[in-house]
Amino acid sequence: MSEQNPLSKITKILGDGGINIEYAYSSAIHVEGKVALILRPSSIENAEKMLTASGVAVLSLGEIKKYFQ
Repeated sequence: MSEQNPLSKITKILGDGGINIEYAYSSAIHVEGKVALILRPSSIENAEKMLTASGVAVLSLGEIKKYFQ
């Protein structure tokens, strides 16, 4: 079985957990060689817990802002 791409992994984690993505977009932010995905889940707190537990890095707004300075 092939490995999922990061976007598929994120959407599967949230979908399996009953979390809807209200909107999403990629950004020009590069963090450690990766592009950040910005999304608005229906439950921010639950989405953050699910993603973190699954090994997906979650950035706070403050962390994102520092990349624009």
